[in-house]
Amino acid sequence: MMYMMKFLAFICGIELVLFVTEGLTEFAAIILAILLILPFVMQAIDNYNQYFTYLENIS
Repeated sequence: MMYMMKFLAFICGIELVLFVTEGLTEFAAIILAILLILPFVMQAIDNYNQYFTYLENIS
């Protein structure tokens, strides 16, 4: 009986580690995606600001 409880605790520990690792991997993937998209977003904002500066200067 004691060996069975130790075995179940071992399996539960492995499952917990895998669950946490999988969660961290997904979190890291989300952060990486944001960092990859960020330069394009910043460029779009810069273009938007330049356009409205141009409109103010010609009026």
